[in-house]
Amino acid sequence: MDIATEMGKEKPNIIVEEQDKILVPGKIRKSIDVSVLHLLRNSIDHGIEFPLLRSKLNKPVTPQIHLNVYKENETIFIEYFDDGQGLNISRIKSMAIKNKLISSDETLTDEGIANLIFESGFSTREEATNISGRGMGMDIIKQAIEEEDGSINIVFTDEKSESDHRKFKFVITMPFDAKHFFMAA
Repeated sequence: MDIATEMGKEKPNIIVEEQDKILVPGKIRKSIDVSVLHLLRNSIDHGIEFPLLRSKLNKPVTPQIHLNVYKENETIFIEYFDDGQGLNISRIKSMAIKNKLISSDETLTDEGIANLIFESGFSTREEATNISGRGMGMDIIKQAIEEEDGSINIVFTDEKSESDHRKFKFVITMPFDAKHFFMAA
């Protein structure tokens, strides 16, 4: 199934960069695979623009998704980002207020607002889609990664503080030490 075509979007070019070949234990590998698959679906559904808009924005019609995988000491790093519109900070905040996750007078940084996407049941969609669901995802991904002693963070890649859309990347870290290798084997 090609979900990009199903949505009327161009199929993205996925660029994978690996520092070295990394043998990841089964249970951790499954957590990473599920997480990356969900991030791909979210990129296509929420982040990557339709071809006409990409053209108007002087972007290549074919979207780019990057996955950088590397290991430092006993930690695996996975950086995931696309060339889409970025996080819609104002939409995230308004949906969080609407769903009573925060109050309308609460002051949050862009980072604080962005991290609301990891709250249980959170979605910027009014209705469910068959692509990335509605509120059934980022919290589950975070939970799955944390169950393996990992973490997922949002790192802004632009300097446009308090802008409606912020460019960002997800950084997933997973342990890669003897304890986790033998426990997962």
